[in-house]
Amino acid sequence: MSPRLKKVGEEIRRVLSTLIQQGNFHCRELERHMLTITDVHMSPDLKVAKVYVYPLTGKDQDIVLKLLADERKYLQHDLSRKMYLKFTPQLRFYLDDCVEQAHAINRLLNQPSVQRDIRDDAPEENE
Repeated sequence: MSPRLKKVGEEIRRVLSTLIQQGNFHCRELERHMLTITDVHMSPDLKVAKVYVYPLTGKDQDIVLKLLADERKYLQHDLSRKMYLKFTPQLRFYLDDCVEQAHAINRLLNQPSVQRDIRDDAPEENE
């Protein structure tokens, strides 16, 4: 991704995070969910923004994605008022599974058999 795409994506992430934090949604059910926007990937022509989100509770992921899709037009409108781009990108929301992957790796590393292997592979202090 080019530096310009990264810069625009990061600015969109920042603005959307602020909008979500303020919680001025048309759908009141969306206000009940705490979300984080982990990343935004821009298309090369800057007309599509893939927004990666994760509900902080880890629950109701499908519901959150549907609610965000329903709220998309309002968020795009608010985004167009906060940013000065030739075109306001179409927002597409995706679940970011990096958080779940990190939890799975952490669970794996904390298993007794893995901990035993880690201790067995540790170098001796007297060597």
